Amino acid sequence: MFSDTFSLTDKYDLSTGEKISTIERMPRRFTSLKEWQYLPALDQDIVDKLNLYFDFKFIDQSYPMLEAYRYLDIAYNDDGIQSFYSINNIGWSALNSSPNTWKLFCKKIGCPELEFDKEKIDEMTCASDAPYTSLSGILYDKDANYSGLRIHDSTYDLQNYSNELIVKLNDFAKTSSLTKGTVSFLHGSGLIGYRSLFDFINRHVNKGGYLESDTLLLKTREYLLNKLVDNDFITEDDRSFIQDKCIGHSYYSLEHVVTSNGELQGKYFLHHKVDNFSDLTTIQ
Repeated sequence: MFSDTFSLTDKYDLSTGEKISTIERMPRRFTSLKEWQYLPALDQDIVDKLNLYFDFKFIDQSYPMLEAYRYLDIAYNDDGIQSFYSINNIGWSALNSSPNTWKLFCKKIGCPELEFDKEKIDEMTCASDAPYTSLSGILYDKDANYSGLRIHDSTYDLQNYSNELIVKLNDFAKTSSLTKGTVSFLHGSGLIGYRSLFDFINRHVNKGGYLESDTLLLKTREYLLNKLVDNDFITEDDRSFIQDKCIGHSYYSLEHVVTSNGELQGKYFLHHKVDNFSDLTTIQ
């Protein structure tokens, strides 16, 4: 997809075992959003739309917007590109400094629909300290139309959500030093996604430390899988499926998608196979 493979993840539906998509990530500066010679060759209107968010600048305050932390995810399958996810982490306190700031942001990035998601974010993050809440990125469909957003918060305030699964996933993240959660609001569907991200100790092999790194990685992978089964986040069959896929130094994350009524709409396994240009499925 990109000119090189920086990060590569396969996404599976755990209810069927079907592969949904491949997701590749690249720093924005090494994509065609910045330089025409980089792949993929995207239509100019898509390039222009995606760059609005990446190039946003605050008018009345100095807020650090560093190119080094801007990334583009592209999800695709045999039918072509399915969606984009633009990562440009911005503190919620900066975006929420005034109603005009938020409105200006939504207008400048070409996503007026986003303005109406502010209330959801405020409700879910009002209990936490503002410095620890951030807008992680914007979700787009294959034509670069706004399709949702992803936020990260240190605690989340879920008192207004009658969603036992999301609350339970969040409680697990708050009590596990190896887990953090991000929440996605999927525009126009009423769906909420909760992505569980796990910290796999020393998942990268260090020269001269293969045995130690392997042991720590395997123990962490198995420990977390046991915890996920014990909490009914995945089944025994799900555990076996994940174990079969996670070979070498590859690792996993999970995503649960629920309806506004709290019903589970989908349960997904993300198999991270390449990270920072390194193939994790084999031992070097």
